[in-house]
Amino acid sequence: MLKAPGMEPLKVCLNKQYEVADDISVWEWTGSAWDEGAEASKWFSDYLGHPAKLVRFNTGIVFETLKNTKMMITMFRRICYFRQMIGKGL
Repeated sequence: MLKAPGMEPLKVCLNKQYEVADDISVWEWTGSAWDEGAEASKWFSDYLGHPAKLVRFNTGIVFETLKNTKMMITMFRRICYFRQMIGKGL
């Protein structure tokens, strides 16, 4: 479950396998991933204010480092924090 200020929680079922999304880029990596569906895309797009998708990597793919994953989580937390601060008028 994902939560963000001002948003209803988003439940993501990791057992489902959605359609494959091609040409997904995360930092220097580009490839295919599973698209988590329209509801997740709308949730992230609404929160971030621009088109976005939630994708999941095929478990068969080996990540180069966990650092990139930690960076994605950290960046999402920072976006949440800054959106919250902007809402308070910084």
